[in-house]
Amino acid sequence: MNVDYSYWLSQMAEILQAIDGYKGSLIVGCALRLAPLMFVRPGELCQAEWADTDFDKAKWRYTVTKTDTQHIVPPTREGIAIIKELQPLTGSGYGHFVFPSARGNGRPMSDNDPLFPATLVKVGAKQQFEAVGLKGKVISKPH
Repeated sequence: MNVDYSYWLSQMAEILQAIDGYKGSLIVGCALRLAPLMFVRPGELCQAEWADTDFDKAKWRYTVTKTDTQHIVPPTREGIAIIKELQPLTGSGYGHFVFPSARGNGRPMSDNDPLFPATLVKVGAKQQFEAVGLKGKVISKPH
């Protein structure tokens, strides 16, 4: 069976190029750049906490929202570099969320936060991030 992946690949290329060209908030930009490296739901990524990130062991723990189960994701070197880029801005002494809400109040950025969806629309990735994000895009790739 011959499968044509060209459409799927072109969609992914468009998303990655748009993310690469993003020029807005550092926090939102880091979340966008991290999403294709982690393959988790947008809400789970946005709620990442510093306490759940272990750079020495290259592990990030989070709770899957649908099943309320713990998962461990091994971030790539690139992913760790992106997270470390945020550390001086949102790390120790500033709060416990890697991606805090622009609204403050000790809340995480949300995939419903005004900055995140507006940014996704600007980069042309809104549909690809809705529901399950890039994880869904990769899982739904034609087999």
